[in-house]
Amino acid sequence: MRLKLFSLLFAGCSTLISYVHASPLDQATPVRSLKPYHTVYQFPGTAWIESIAVRWNGDLLVTLVDRPELYLIDPQSRRPPILLYTFPHVTALLGIDEVGPDEFAVVAGNWSIPTFSTTPGSYSIWTATFKSPHSNAVRLRRAAPIPEANFLNGVATLDPAAGLILVGDAGAGLVYRVNVHTGAYTVVLQDDASMGTYPVGSTHSGINGVKVHDGYAYYTNTARGLFSRVRINTRTGTATGPYQILTSPGAMDDFAFAPKKERPGHHSGEDWVVYSTGHANNILLKITPDGQFSTVFGSPNSTVLEGDTACAFGRTKRDSDVLYVVTDGGLAHPLDGFVQGGEVIAISVDKL
Repeated sequence: MRLKLFSLLFAGCSTLISYVHASPLDQATPVRSLKPYHTVYQFPGTAWIESIAVRWNGDLLVTLVDRPELYLIDPQSRRPPILLYTFPHVTALLGIDEVGPDEFAVVAGNWSIPTFSTTPGSYSIWTATFKSPHSNAVRLRRAAPIPEANFLNGVATLDPAAGLILVGDAGAGLVYRVNVHTGAYTVVLQDDASMGTYPVGSTHSGINGVKVHDGYAYYTNTARGLFSRVRINTRTGTATGPYQILTSPGAMDDFAFAPKKERPGHHSGEDWVVYSTGHANNILLKITPDGQFSTVFGSPNSTVLEGDTACAFGRTKRDSDVLYVVTDGGLAHPLDGFVQGGEVIAISVDKL
């Protein structure tokens, strides 16, 4: 693989801007089937895919936690993934979300798979901005180092026009608001009961996935097995209501809201559906506003969805009902010792 990188480090500041021409991964063998799911791509060897975001044109962006690499995958093609960038001076990439048109916020830091431990003070937020709508050339910038952070993970866009995102600290049990334009950040949400680690003070992940939806911040807690929310000011990210634990289905990682569809005669009440990855349980969960949950795909005794970590819906007409799920291949919790390359799996939720 060849990566052409031109870097400029501005004097007097820590911002790093990089212009990258992507190069494809050599090995690629996408698998298709007639089932309601298929493997879009499986990395060779071992790979822990941690998070996923979708570009407006349908391309997928995935982060790896076992190495600090950002990839682009076209789910409609048999072409190999493209390595967009290898991040310097860190060991892992975590959450990713679109903060502006074709501009993505990415969490980078030091997290160790062998010891399952974090390095406090190593985390920062980067932005990856595509140079044009039909180009894979991307500009990388270190937007906001956060030395106080313990273990940054989930990312959710708060105010795209202002460049504001919410970032969960899984080790400290709180949420930062970060301005990716200026680098400013502050703690805006904190609740030990729904966001904290368990046992208290452990290295287990507390708050994990984070999403902003209809005036609320929704989030999972992996250690406590919770799905919660809090009403927020959508400009500042601060709480305007109580913290609510909606349900406790067990181990959860990241999640996605299903696209809203018109339902004749339905005009009132909350109307959303969440799909959540189960990570250690190798399952996909469906959650509704009444707190009910069910397993709709996978099994604790199956490796079809081994170590699922995050998911996102497609954004084009052809895949708007397709949920793309990424996995760690069992690196975190191997089933009977079986470990495989991390996968991107496409699931047609309407067919489940």
